[in-house]
Amino acid sequence: MMMNILKSLIYTIFILIVACNNSEKTVEQASDKEINMDTLAEGSAKDSSSTLSNLLIEPNQFYGIKLRDAFLELQKKYPARLEKSIKKTGEGSFQIYKINGEDGAHLANIYPDQKDEKLVGQIEIISANVKTIKGIKIGNTFQDLTMKEGDVEVHGSEIEGRTYASKDGIYYRLEMNHFSYDLDKSSIKSDVKIIEIVIR
Repeated sequence: MMMNILKSLIYTIFILIVACNNSEKTVEQASDKEINMDTLAEGSAKDSSSTLSNLLIEPNQFYGIKLRDAFLELQKKYPARLEKSIKKTGEGSFQIYKINGEDGAHLANIYPDQKDEKLVGQIEIISANVKTIKGIKIGNTFQDLTMKEGDVEVHGSEIEGRTYASKDGIYYRLEMNHFSYDLDKSSIKSDVKIIEIVIR
């Protein structure tokens, strides 16, 4: 009888020891998971920040592509980023390249230089997900632009009636038509929106 009680007591102690060890391992594993999740979150934030900085519109360049870059070199450097296309305008049809983001979204178009078609002559931003260093993006108003950029030049276009405001080599196409090059800023309403951003 005494022997059975002793066996039961030893067995109970053994079960308790095993249970405690498993509990400690579970706590350690949970802790490791928390650390891994924190590390992943930090890495994700860094990746996101890096991607956003690459998508800034700057004078003379966007997304690693600069004015006067050679198309041949860009095709080698960014094979997945560039896509050949045809753009039709009032001035004719042009062979262009589309700039696509890492997720495949269409961000911009590249036009060849008028004097040398082998070189980048103009970059036309069409995505509202990217912005200039001062925070201007497609969808902002003329008032937003003047508040952040200060004094800007404005002009129309005789063939297509496109209206642009410009500062430091960046041209902001406005949602209005004006078929003369000369344009008075006072004729532009403050709530007119930016529908395109061009680097040239």
